Formats: sequence, C-alpha cells, structure tokens
Amino acid sequence: MEKISDSHAKSVCLIGQREKTCSFITLGSGSWECFKGSIFEKTIRIRQPQMRSKGDNCSGPPNFVEK
Repeated sequence: MEKISDSHAKSVCLIGQREKTCSFITLGSGSWECFKGSIFEKTIRIRQPQMRSKGDNCSGPPNFVEK
C-alpha cells in the first residue's frame, strides 16, 4: 500500500465522485492509501462490480500515470 496526498486523491482518484472514484483507494491511519499492486488488488477487482467506486484511474504505484 502506498500513501498518497489529499490533492492526488481528489484530482486523480476522484474522491467523492461516486462510480468515477478509484476502487483501489482507502483511508488509512490518517492518510489516503492506494491498494493497487498490493495483495488486495485481486480481491478488489473481483468485488468491483458490486462496489460503488468503480474507477481504475491510474497505473498505480510508484508512478501513478493517469489512464
């Protein structure tokens, strides 16, 4: 899991934008974290159809290149 800034969470992960919000972002202990590339990615992808957040907005850590 990789910590990300509030500005990145808003501009790339699209926090608060319902289905556009990235499926791989979570609020950890006081900061946003990306689960893409972690052991949880496969589980998130399986559950994605049932999730409210359906976005897959970037390449993930370490470069976070937007799609």
